[in-house]
Amino acid sequence: MKILPISYKNNYYNHFNITNNSNIKNIQTRNTTVLPSFTGTEKILTPIEEIKLEADKFPKDAEYRKTLMANAGLDPNDYFKIRSIVGGEEIKKIMNSYNEVPQVYSVGNNDYNIKNNLMRANLHIHTTASDGFLTVQNLLDSAAVYADETAKKYPYAKQEPFTIAITDHDTTESAKNAIKIIANDPLKYRNLRVILGIEMTTYNDIATDIVNQPTNTHVLAYGIDPNEEVFNSFIKNTKNQKQAIEQKMVEEANKTYKKIYNADNFFSVEEAQKNYAPLKKGILGIYNYMTKHLETKSMVENVVLKDKKIKKILSEKNLPQNTDDFMNGLEEYFYTIDHNNKARNSEKAIAEYLAAKTEKPVDELNQMISTSAESTKFKTFKNELNNNLEQFKRTFKPSKYNYLPKFEDLYNSLEKQDDAIIGLAHPLDTVSKIEEHNDKYKFLSNLYEEFVRFTREKAKFSEVYYQSYTGATQDFDLYKFTNRFLDILSEKYELFKTGSADTHRLNIFKRF
Repeated sequence: MKILPISYKNNYYNHFNITNNSNIKNIQTRNTTVLPSFTGTEKILTPIEEIKLEADKFPKDAEYRKTLMANAGLDPNDYFKIRSIVGGEEIKKIMNSYNEVPQVYSVGNNDYNIKNNLMRANLHIHTTASDGFLTVQNLLDSAAVYADETAKKYPYAKQEPFTIAITDHDTTESAKNAIKIIANDPLKYRNLRVILGIEMTTYNDIATDIVNQPTNTHVLAYGIDPNEEVFNSFIKNTKNQKQAIEQKMVEEANKTYKKIYNADNFFSVEEAQKNYAPLKKGILGIYNYMTKHLETKSMVENVVLKDKKIKKILSEKNLPQNTDDFMNGLEEYFYTIDHNNKARNSEKAIAEYLAAKTEKPVDELNQMISTSAESTKFKTFKNELNNNLEQFKRTFKPSKYNYLPKFEDLYNSLEKQDDAIIGLAHPLDTVSKIEEHNDKYKFLSNLYEEFVRFTREKAKFSEVYYQSYTGATQDFDLYKFTNRFLDILSEKYELFKTGSADTHRLNIFKRF
């Protein structure tokens, strides 16, 4: 994981009104607030009265909370109970405050910023509603503990409270639940700020002279109302359209399998969804997940379980020797690695699973699978399958099946939500497969241009301070001009520079 460099050091500590070498002491916050009175007496506010006062600090956000409560089936007069949920007005204030202070989004060297409560925001977190390990209750409770610690350490510092954004892939279930959880216990979350959001999987025609297919572009939306009718319908329809395509892909695969292996109904949507949670949840792009499932099951049935050498190994280690049980073993193994169960190359996934169970080298198992006498016929099936499934891919030309949203589709779904703002998630990930640096810069320029063009007045931010880049993307990010280039693009389009860990596991400050 990338740790952001400690730059802007003086600005960072000045921002919090502390010094680098300060002895950080725990200072207990007061349980009450004292207000002056014109009559000479003082009015002491209880904690719940403090929350009520705070709830009206940003008038537009107060109206946003009333709408959230009403659409969630709760009493809008109790909008103060969800004061910790922030709307567009306060979100933009927070972003502006941190725009030139990247360290607030970073864990710091050796987790220094976490240990000293100087990490103040993680604006991209996933829960079990999509591909995370945290329930929304776990997330809110863990974040509230840290927020309370921060408030005790720095009760008078010029700083924003700890802020999180709930941004599950293509679903708002966690955001809906967060409203009710917070409303049920407002004092528990009083020191926390929560952004209700989503990370939408979109496919857009970016830099068509550089890449040969539409780009999978993840977009963040903050300050949403997850229960608003138009947006809620958009989310549901997108999921339904994806799952309708899953069925069509299975039908096409069964036709191909019948032709090559002369067997009926070998594949099913239900089994594919069991092996890959995104297919069941209708999140992310489904093409790769479905294709890999179809290839993997066929390889298990027609290569792995028919090769004498491999079957001997399975027998010796008491491993599954029928297709259904083997596929269940694969699913369980990879689920422990990541809840998303990434769409892995079939041959490598099988070899990795067998290596873990048999202690044989992965390379040796790969070689056994690829050179098996049964592999020739499988390759014929695989090639024909991929050719027949091409029709379900998103392409530059008008696609036969338009089931994946674009920038403008997300904008249209949120157009009536005045508090909602939209931003680019981890923009450098979009250029990880482009080799030439100059082409990467050209692509990013066109990406920002198209993003702003189609999301219009709601285009407000991009994740410049993203701490979870890896591999080729991280190497490019460290290139001397890259960070400044993202600064230039952000300034050009008047976008706030935000950051996150893109949390997927149990640590609310890190990705894994």
